[in-house]
Amino acid sequence: MSKQYQQKSYDFTTASDLESTVETLKDTYHAEKKPENSKVLCMLDDGDTWLQDYDRTPVVVYKDDEPVTASAVSSRDTYYTVTQFHTPFEALTEALNVRDGDVDVKGRITVGKYCKRLTSNIRFTDMTVSDPTGNDVELGLRVNTAHNGFSAVNIEIGALRLICSNGMVAWDSKYSFKHKHNEGPFRMDYMYQSIESVLNSTDRVAERFERAHEEKFNSKDEMLLVLLDCGFNWIFDNPVEALYDSFDAEVSWHNNPEQMRNEPSLYDAYTVGTYAIDHVAKDDSSEHAIDTARNRLKMLLETYEGEIPESEKLVTKSVENRTESMMDEDVEMSQEEKSIVRRVSSSA
Repeated sequence: MSKQYQQKSYDFTTASDLESTVETLKDTYHAEKKPENSKVLCMLDDGDTWLQDYDRTPVVVYKDDEPVTASAVSSRDTYYTVTQFHTPFEALTEALNVRDGDVDVKGRITVGKYCKRLTSNIRFTDMTVSDPTGNDVELGLRVNTAHNGFSAVNIEIGALRLICSNGMVAWDSKYSFKHKHNEGPFRMDYMYQSIESVLNSTDRVAERFERAHEEKFNSKDEMLLVLLDCGFNWIFDNPVEALYDSFDAEVSWHNNPEQMRNEPSLYDAYTVGTYAIDHVAKDDSSEHAIDTARNRLKMLLETYEGEIPESEKLVTKSVENRTESMMDEDVEMSQEEKSIVRRVSSSA
């Protein structure tokens, strides 16, 4: 299993293409739990002794029938049932076929280089809403799955902002579905529910974006500070420069540039963040890294309680977090970011 692999992406532009992609996934990848007597070793606290863990067994992932990687999972099927990479997308094609072609799809499915994780972004053709800045957003789904012992399948609402090709995901937990490994075989009805949820969500999506746009920051610095505190700085060579460049790009097609320069909204911050992730991230960023960054950015559009955040509270919390980081010698922070923290702190 020492051979090195690269992540592999599969693009599709129609539901028919997706069906072909599903067959390719089915033929290329599969995972299986090894027999109960297969060994999983655990290290004792002394750092020198290995013992067999009899409650866990390897789940091995194969690509073209060659073993690529493995994870330790429960040996009991009650607690861990394998969900193959192709399974949720097979359910998606079946759900689309039931609709007799009234919905078409396009997008990309990416398998990570170690074949443990699969990420995807799926868009429904011609299913759009207009955002508060006067630009169209095409709705869809994000479907992720993994063979690493955590959730088998996550399904969330997703979108693409057409003017800038910004990926937007997971901003409303109402449209999230999660299937765990201890819940047995994947429930096909999840995909039917997901499609119906998105198709019937246009008004709710537009309303949520509008409410986020009503929440204003007092300055561009406040917006930048909150973005720097979202926890995705590591995908940029220079986070501050990346956000400045992204801000300039977003202002250029905003329907009220003056408002964005003086009182940017939560929605404006979200679009700046999504632009940075999709267009300014390091060239070697994996799809999983990009997906993780997008997921962290959703804090700008939804609290843990499912509400729109208050910009003032976000700023207060970010000032506290970044000031604490400035005092920590183990945390690297650029002079540009320190200047932003000081400016926002002094004006608070």
